[in-house]
Amino acid sequence: MDRYDIGVKPAEASRLATSPCHRFRDSAGEYRNHVWHITCIRLAYLRNEDYPNTFRAVIQLDPVDSAMADGLTKLMTRDKEVSPDKAEEHAGLGQLIGHTFSIITFNWTAFLVEAESHLEGMSTTCLSPSLSPTLHLSTTRSLHHLLPLWTQARRRLIAAKDLAEQLTSHPFFASINGADNSAAVRARLVRKVKILDDQIGRCNELAEQTQVLISLLFNIATLQDARAAVEESRAANEVAGSVRRVAVLTFVVLPLTLASSIFGMNVTEITGGDTDSPLWAYFVLAVPLMAATFGGWYLWSRRPVERMRQRREKEDKDV
Repeated sequence: MDRYDIGVKPAEASRLATSPCHRFRDSAGEYRNHVWHITCIRLAYLRNEDYPNTFRAVIQLDPVDSAMADGLTKLMTRDKEVSPDKAEEHAGLGQLIGHTFSIITFNWTAFLVEAESHLEGMSTTCLSPSLSPTLHLSTTRSLHHLLPLWTQARRRLIAAKDLAEQLTSHPFFASINGADNSAAVRARLVRKVKILDDQIGRCNELAEQTQVLISLLFNIATLQDARAAVEESRAANEVAGSVRRVAVLTFVVLPLTLASSIFGMNVTEITGGDTDSPLWAYFVLAVPLMAATFGGWYLWSRRPVERMRQRREKEDKDV
């Protein structure tokens, strides 16, 4: 993978709609000014017709891979001051392979550094006490989008490592012009294989850390739901307490209201009496009514408790 300006895409990335690409954030939480896209490098060797003992190498890059081309140019021109090794002395095969894998591993290292910084920022967001529901949802979605990216990156890292390992023992380098160049090529690539192996491990760690953050967000959401359920339960208990107080007040008021209604009737017209009922008669009627009301409510409320007690006794006997 390589870095490209926003709106610029190499041909390999445009070939498939599912090609991995991502724009990471920096340590300040701002998006970087470049996007990572997948690209393709082609390398071919041709026998030099003018000098049969040597070969020519052709490397093909995407037209927009100017940074990669500049890097290869610097590496090649730098080696003019370095004494050639066996590969260059015999056929000049190891130089371009080594430089190409140097660019590949360098780009992957830059990709992983930005990815680790991006994921560290998301981890800080997940652990923030001021994590809002909207930010919680957007962070979860972003983490889910990262999982396929790590998978695609790991596949390409494994492919690069396998290619480097195959080149170290490829029969093409075993005997060229009567010289064994495999040792020289292996010396150039063995370090690159180790670097790629380390990068594969870092990519696996990114996938594991992403999965851990997703689990953390789900656990936070579960705890928030549990807290909301507890608060709703407390509110429901408060409402139930208010209803209970109103019901108790009704048991007090209802008998008194019934007694008042009875004494508010024209009892003298019915009985033929000449005087109104005395005050003590009201209490004589109201108190028994109130006692009967409370007694009936108490007996009725004890029925579920009694049934539960009988059920438990029956279960204990069965056991």
